Amino acid sequence: MPNESSEQLKNNIQQLLARQLNKLDVVSRDEFDAQQAVLLRTREKLDALEKQVAEMEEN
Repeated sequence: MPNESSEQLKNNIQQLLARQLNKLDVVSRDEFDAQQAVLLRTREKLDALEKQVAEMEEN
């Protein structure tokens, strides 16, 4: 029985923490990494476009 009680307590604490984290304005590590990758690709495209514009202005 003590093992069952400790498991139930652990589950209750995890549920409470999950609810509290959902109230915060945070994202998961996976979402952060995905957005960081999108931002990197966007930065690379912007750099390429800026280079193209600079080359066009030279001509």
